[in-house]
Amino acid sequence: MATTSDNQQEPALVAGDADLRWRALDNSGAEVETLINGVHVHLPLIARADGDGVTWHVTIDMVDGRLACTSLDVSRLPGGPTVTTELIRSFAVARQVYRVVKANLWVAAAPGVDSGPSQADLLAQGPTDAALEYVATVYHLADVCSLKPTKAVEELGLTRRTAERWIQAARQKGML
Repeated sequence: MATTSDNQQEPALVAGDADLRWRALDNSGAEVETLINGVHVHLPLIARADGDGVTWHVTIDMVDGRLACTSLDVSRLPGGPTVTTELIRSFAVARQVYRVVKANLWVAAAPGVDSGPSQADLLAQGPTDAALEYVATVYHLADVCSLKPTKAVEELGLTRRTAERWIQAARQKGML
């Protein structure tokens, strides 16, 4: 919370805040949607996050081939800021849809196969098939969330040029 010169509190802009921790709510009636290469998510996906005195509820579903927010609710927690236009506009919808879905994906692994190396270990090995499949998954997820897919791949810790080369390699191998 920021305080103005009149001693009034201004709402914090929480939506871009990386500290929002999303958790899926009861999605028992949801159907399994395959996004790419055995990567699945339950849709519609209903999730909640608390941050800076407000609770955000989102419902995410597939609309015209894209993951989209189909419902958004924001509620003031006791002692939190009032819900204002500024607060609602601070909610980066596409970015939060991406974060919610990414946190609720699962990969259907082959029987007897463990979950594999961590993201850091996978990327440190260079553009292996496994790393390129991971890059393709991140790229596709960002794309269906209406984000910039190359930027999402860069956010894995790759330079822009490396991200572009790996995306091209994934395309050449038929992963994208």
